[in-house]
Order: sequence, then structure tokens, then C-alpha cells
Amino acid sequence: TDGVKTFTCRHDASHTYTESIPALDHKLRYVAAVEATCEADGHIAYYECETCGKRYADGTAAVAITGDVTVAALGHDWGMWMVTKPATESEEGLEVRICQNDPSHTETSTVPVLGHVHQLTAVAELPATCETDGHIAYWICDGCGRYFADAEGKTEINREDTLLKKLSHDWDGGVITVEPTCTEDGVKTFICRHDASHTFTQTIPATGHSFVLVSAVPAGCEADGHTAYYVCERCGKLVRDPAGTKEITLADTVIPATGHDWGEWVVLKEATADEDGLKERICRHNTEHRQSERIPARKAVSYPFVSGDGSTFVKGENATFIVKREVNDDTTFSRFLGIKIDGQTVASDDYTAKQGSVIITLHPAYVKTLSVGDHTITVLFNDGSTTGSFTIVDTAPTSAIMTPTSATTTPTSATTAPTSATTAPTSVDRSDSPQTGDDTNTGLWLIMTIGSLAAAMTIVLLRRKKYA
Repeated sequence: TDGVKTFTCRHDASHTYTESIPALDHKLRYVAAVEATCEADGHIAYYECETCGKRYADGTAAVAITGDVTVAALGHDWGMWMVTKPATESEEGLEVRICQNDPSHTETSTVPVLGHVHQLTAVAELPATCETDGHIAYWICDGCGRYFADAEGKTEINREDTLLKKLSHDWDGGVITVEPTCTEDGVKTFICRHDASHTFTQTIPATGHSFVLVSAVPAGCEADGHTAYYVCERCGKLVRDPAGTKEITLADTVIPATGHDWGEWVVLKEATADEDGLKERICRHNTEHRQSERIPARKAVSYPFVSGDGSTFVKGENATFIVKREVNDDTTFSRFLGIKIDGQTVASDDYTAKQGSVIITLHPAYVKTLSVGDHTITVLFNDGSTTGSFTIVDTAPTSAIMTPTSATTTPTSATTAPTSATTAPTSVDRSDSPQTGDDTNTGLWLIMTIGSLAAAMTIVLLRRKKYA
């Protein structure tokens, strides 16, 4: 609010006049909240004018605080007493409690000295044995040494009341723990019914041998036989005579098996291409002993082409095929019989065959007889055959040079095969051609030259395909 300044006349003090003093702006400072503790008050956060001392809830002095900003002290909230040092019969103990509001606030109290309290220790029962005394279960005070019949110390007893007198042995009927043998005594053991660890033993005399005859068994084809001998029914000892004067081993009695004396194999069922056969032989010692074996089916052997199958060859040039045996390829060449082209047998003069699986090369003269187009080749072996296919293409001239001799001159034919894949036709010199005054033959000559070039390039491409 604005202030007021009052002026007073020096002649007459009752004469006065006033002037308004504009209100000052608040100079606010922020006062942070302070939490109340168990023993000290706190306060809320607020703003306070340093000029007028008024308090506000906000920094613009819009909301004045007219009440108290104090937050009252909380007071202690004590937890349960906890014993930190137990009292004994001769010394006080200590106990403490902690404030739930602030664990650093604690309160300590003494615990009065105790009167005598029996500290009882249980003593387990010790049963009496055949040879030593025992005692019942009881409790003894560690402080005063008195005896009690119960854990609460309510029933006091004397030490003599705890004692149990020792027992005498009570033996059972005994069991044989070591059987007597023909030559050694046995043992019979008796056990006390009160305590199984208490035993005593009696000797059982040796029984002596009891020999019985084992008759001789002749040897068979597969099973050993044995001579006659005697064996003790009790211990299994082997001897030659019933008196047992000569001890032997089982190996001493063995007559070795004779082994089979097999006759010749007899075929019971012949093998076919699709089904196994069966053969059998019979032992001459014992006709009940028979041995049979499977005769494998005579399945066809595969002879795949390594190269040549599906190839294209030029008419009048070599045509080579390689065939191998699917198994035992080292026998392929020795099994080779011949070849057929398109189902017709080829004379041996028209091809060569050499080892390396089997490498078959048709001679150029024979290849020249084959028509242009597709053909089949069948390679024959003594245990199978294989068929492939190939294609024959016609040879093409190396060039198509023609020298016109008149207005109707026919270009000279060129049937010679090109000598390499890069052979180019000889260039045409038109200066020597006779002038007929007619351009018709000149055009024909150019067309045939272009055709010959195309044929030569076709042969080059076919050769490259073959040797690739």
C-alpha cells in the first residue's frame, strides 16, 4: 500500500497537510521447506518479503500466508525392545529400542540380574549291553549339576535312578557261515539276540570226496568229445580212478572235434538274372550236417559312356567314343566284343579299339559313309552292352572362289574341308572376270561367295563344339 508524508506549520502545529508516498515493491526471498524430526519442528516452503516481512505461497506475492508455517515435531515412534546382552545370574543385561521415524534415535535400558535358572542339557539314552551298563535318557543342569527326568526341570532324580544294569548273552540257534568242503572244515556262527555284533563260532568237520563216473562221449564234427573220468559231486574235482588217486583237468579228457568232411556242392536252384539260386553240400561224417549258400543273381553290368555319347562329328573325320565298366573297369577292354552302328555290325577294319576303359575310334573313311543326321552306336561286351547316340554333319568347303568364264559362267565348287577353325575364304579379284555387259552373273557370284563364307563358319563352330 502507499505511504503518507505529513507536513506541520511551524507557526501553528494544528495546521498540516499530507503527500502520498507510492507503495514499494515486495523483495521476496525463497525459504525452502524443512522437514519436522522426532524432536524439532519444521516448516513448509514459502516466500518472505525482506522489506515488509510478509509471507506468500508463490513468487509473485499473489497468495499471502496468514497462518503459521510451522510443522510440529513428530515425536519418537519407538519399536519393540531388543535384548543386546542377555542378563545372567551374576550380571545385568542390556536391551535397546529404535525409533521407527529415525533409526539413528535409540533408547537403551538395563535388564535386571536373573535368579538361578537351570540350563539343562539332554543326555540321550544309552541302552545296556550284554557286557556293559547303560542309562536312561535324562537332563542335567550345567550350572548346578542336578539331574532331572524332564526337559522343563520339574522332576528331579538321583544319578542312580538313571542307571541300567548290563545284560547276559542270549544266543540264537546258529547258522553255517562257511560250508565245509571235501578237504576243509566249515564254520557255524551263533549271534546274540541282544546285540548282533556279539558272536561265537563252532567248527564243522570236512565232508570228504564223493566221486561219480562220467561216461565217455565220442567227438563229433563240430563238438569235442571226452574220455571217461570221475568227478566229485561236492567240489567238482576230476580224477581218473574212483579212489581219486590221480587228479586231472577237464582239458585232459577232451577228444577234439573231427571237423566236417564236406561232399561236392549240389545246385538246388539255378540263379537267374533277377533271382538268386541255391546250392548245398552234405558232411560225409554225418548226413544231418548240411551247408547251403546263395548263388547271386546274374544281374547285368552297366557300361556308361565317358565321352562321345550325344556328340556331333564331321562327315569324313574321326569319331571317338570312350566307354567304361561301372565296376572292375580294369577288365573293360578284355570284355570288349565289337560295335554296331544303327543296329548293323561294323567291321573291325572300320574302327580301332584300345585300352583305357575302351577307346573306340571310327575311321574317317567309314564316317564318310554315314548319312548326315542322327545315328546310334551299340558297344558289345561279353557280359552286357551299352547304346549311345551321335550326329553327323556334312563337311563344308574352305572357300567359295568362282571365276566367271562367260556371261553364264558357273562358279568353281570348293569341296575341300577347312584346315583350321580360322581359315578364311580367298579374296575375289574381279579384275580378271570377263565382262559380259550383263550384271546378272556378277550378282549370283556375290550371293554364292557369301553362302560359302557362312558354310565355313558353321564348320568352325561345329568343330569347336566337338572338341569342347
